[in-house]
Amino acid sequence: MNKITKRDVKFIIVGIVLGLIFAGTGVYAAILYQSSDVSYDNSNSGLSSTNVQAALDELYNNHYLPLGPGDRFTLVPDSNSYTISTSLTGYSSNQTINPNELTLWRVIKKNSDGTIEAISEYVSSATVCFYGMTGYTKFVGTLQTIAEQYAKTGYTQSTRCSGYDGQTLVLSNPVSTENHPVTPTSGTGEEFDGGAGGDTLYLKDYLLINNIYETLNANKVGTNSITNYWLSSRYHTYYAGQSYLYSGRIWYYYNNSSFISNSTFNDWREKDGGNGETSGCSGFRPIITLKPNIRISSGGGTKTNPYILK
Repeated sequence: MNKITKRDVKFIIVGIVLGLIFAGTGVYAAILYQSSDVSYDNSNSGLSSTNVQAALDELYNNHYLPLGPGDRFTLVPDSNSYTISTSLTGYSSNQTINPNELTLWRVIKKNSDGTIEAISEYVSSATVCFYGMTGYTKFVGTLQTIAEQYAKTGYTQSTRCSGYDGQTLVLSNPVSTENHPVTPTSGTGEEFDGGAGGDTLYLKDYLLINNIYETLNANKVGTNSITNYWLSSRYHTYYAGQSYLYSGRIWYYYNNSSFISNSTFNDWREKDGGNGETSGCSGFRPIITLKPNIRISSGGGTKTNPYILK
């Protein structure tokens, strides 16, 4: 059996210490010790260096993002104005929002591929209104189109409206005398067959947000007032022999209480075949996904001192 020399022990200790350093900074690597050098396997770290000292220098010089759930950072979307056409909402007029008013974001999930999901700390100052069956059938797709306006070139990999998890973007046009839209395929988590029902896919974001904030409440940007905002989820209610209600879900705050509610866009009366089309208006709260290996230049990751991305 070969003896372990003091020099070997020294390298083992160095390896353990460096392993702890890398684990603490979110860079996971297998430490290899040799008598002539200290190197590591960089296949999972995203760094170009295999020499430990060079890797540490690379980390220091480039400030690789140490973001984790709960951390806050600033990011200004590219767009400062977007007009939402009436054809997308059914509403009586076009509507305009300002995407780059939302600049403070909070991490709600760090993925295994290095991407980071973050939600806007605040809700848009302008509301988005939907009306009638057009508003209902295009509801999810329009919210996703709006979400795209919160992208930042070079930083974001994707964007979405809160609650979106693959729901059908646009339902087929109403069919038959009942004026019902064609419902999604059974088993998708968003079918509406009889009685009251709606998709459950929004629950993924609900749980992610609630896990960080312990609530879904959020203030309108620039104010201290909690406000309502859309969740990317449809809801359908049938009252036998009376009417069908077609709605979009919202996070609703009223009289010091907050809960998931529904905003009805269309009420088809079964008795006489008449339509009671209405509008619903709420704010917008986007979620962005950052690309892997985004770097920071400064900041502490808090609400008052958020990270600044490099």
